[in-house]
Amino acid sequence: MEGTALECPVSRARHPAVVCLFPFLGLALAAAGCGVAPRIVARMAGGYLETGAEVFEQEPDPAFAESAIPANFKLLEVLLARSPHDRKLNALAAQYLGTYAQAFLEPRVETLLYEDPDGSDRARERASQFYLRGRTYGLRALERKRIFMESLDGTVADIQRGVETIGKRDLAALFWTAFCWGSYTNLHLEDPRSLADSTIVVQMMARVLDLDESYYYGGAHIFFGAMLCRLPAQAGGDPEQSRRHFERAIELGQGRFLMARVFFARYYAVRVQDRALWDEQLQQVLAADLDAWPQERLANAMARSRAEYYLEHAEDYFLE
Repeated sequence: MEGTALECPVSRARHPAVVCLFPFLGLALAAAGCGVAPRIVARMAGGYLETGAEVFEQEPDPAFAESAIPANFKLLEVLLARSPHDRKLNALAAQYLGTYAQAFLEPRVETLLYEDPDGSDRARERASQFYLRGRTYGLRALERKRIFMESLDGTVADIQRGVETIGKRDLAALFWTAFCWGSYTNLHLEDPRSLADSTIVVQMMARVLDLDESYYYGGAHIFFGAMLCRLPAQAGGDPEQSRRHFERAIELGQGRFLMARVFFARYYAVRVQDRALWDEQLQQVLAADLDAWPQERLANAMARSRAEYYLEHAEDYFLE
């Protein structure tokens, strides 16, 4: 997944969503001076931003996507400056920041760990900042859920009652807020505050499972699968429960969302030191046809890149 920004100009034919978004930047700026309601602008451009995200998900070149996505996000920030409490735009911002950090920043924490420890630390810090920004936007998308927001400073029982007030209308905001928050805590497990925050994230992701376990290809199941293998047994870690979550995520994604297999290998297979399962899952990722599921071509291309890295560095993860 390492790559440099492409220098070629954006093709209007191949990437129309990238190009056609920019007129809305002028519209957003003009709204301040001509009385156009910010919510109308946000509603118009928000749909294009969602379409833009879908277009990026079909991009076969991760390096191109890494260099192009920030421009879309800055447009989103312009819209949020005019409509800072727009629920949909804030949830979309959390999604942009969370997926960008996990796709392009966090992998470098691992791949640079031994060759360039300072570079690994810088990647960890940068990914952490993206996740925190994403959490901020996500919580802003949920700010109208007052019982939930007030519960965040309470007991575990308070938090559980708070998340139960969140319904399907706010499912995207709930998932991406928990995604960013949980990804941050996973990078800082040595911090007692992060461990405390993980209790909140667990309750939020459990609510995602209650509302729609299939959301984002079983993303909450992938979260629990990874978490239950990262934690020691005395802190609630449970490899066999982790396995069930990963297998359910693979089932919900019909085996086509390849990152579920990558994480199954990276967390469960490593935790139980099952080299055969590691090889099986990662080889299935390499054998997959990326064009068979074009709507997630980018995510699957990045999953393949990770699978290649893990197979080449298997000796770093297994004792024998």
